[in-house]
Amino acid sequence: MSPVTHGPDWIKLIQSWESAGYDIVLFSDHFERSPVAPIPALMAAAMATTTLRIGSAVLANDFRQPAILAKELATIDLLSGGRLEVGLGAGWMLEDYEQSGIPMDPAPLRIDRMVETLDLLDQALRNELTSSSGPAYNVSGLVPVPSAAQRPRPPLLIGGGGRRILQIAARRADIVSCNWNLRNGQFDATALPTGNEASTDEQLEWVRSAAGSRFDELELHLQVYLAEVTDDPVRAASRWCSGLGFDIDIDVDAVVASPHVMLGSLDQIVDKLERQRERWGFSYVSFYDSAAGAMAPVVQALAPDRRQADRS
Repeated sequence: MSPVTHGPDWIKLIQSWESAGYDIVLFSDHFERSPVAPIPALMAAAMATTTLRIGSAVLANDFRQPAILAKELATIDLLSGGRLEVGLGAGWMLEDYEQSGIPMDPAPLRIDRMVETLDLLDQALRNELTSSSGPAYNVSGLVPVPSAAQRPRPPLLIGGGGRRILQIAARRADIVSCNWNLRNGQFDATALPTGNEASTDEQLEWVRSAAGSRFDELELHLQVYLAEVTDDPVRAASRWCSGLGFDIDIDVDAVVASPHVMLGSLDQIVDKLERQRERWGFSYVSFYDSAAGAMAPVVQALAPDRRQADRS
């Protein structure tokens, strides 16, 4: 999300997304890269709107104790009238850990801890007596107060680009988000091939296989990193790659073709989203806030049977 310098202006921006027809606003969870902390921002956005859903994409598990997080999330869901979606991740950005001094364990350990938190949230947000005894967290007889408004609980979103995290999402989440694989701890050129069409085919196969009979119940989410109305998609993609500091040769045509990139006329973008829904089943697509204005006509063109989101 763009820098926030004035609270009332930020509230007006959130309200403008609701008026434009967006279904949900999603907040990321980084230190320097996220201009607002997600927990208070979720509540502020909920209080400023009436129908807009609110969510996280995604909360980094290592940044919060899960019992406290469960109470905060239940409170937000209750006070927002049941508009919360909970995105949870293991934490991935090296910069966050370096700046905050939080130890960054290897990915398998971070994912193990996230699964423990997932177990706790699943119980607590269902208003069940919550207990868990694992290597990372020991919670005993936690009484959920308050009760979340949604039943059986607020939807859970989990995603990533690796096999294990997507298999966990397929088995445990309500919303599965397919993403670039950010195993290097930063968004760099090595991630680009993990977000191409072939990689997306592979990711969806992992999800389908792990989900089994519950696959048709899942909602599939896709993050769009670059969205721009332009008559020169190759030039726009080249400019974007250059702005990110990619200093190796990039297959710009492959970037343009990526499911995570939307470049072209409004009709071309709508058509690409339709084709991706038919091919992979993505019914939930999020854009960065910088593209919210430009993509509003796309949202309107796909309504009411399509769901678009603005990620902030």
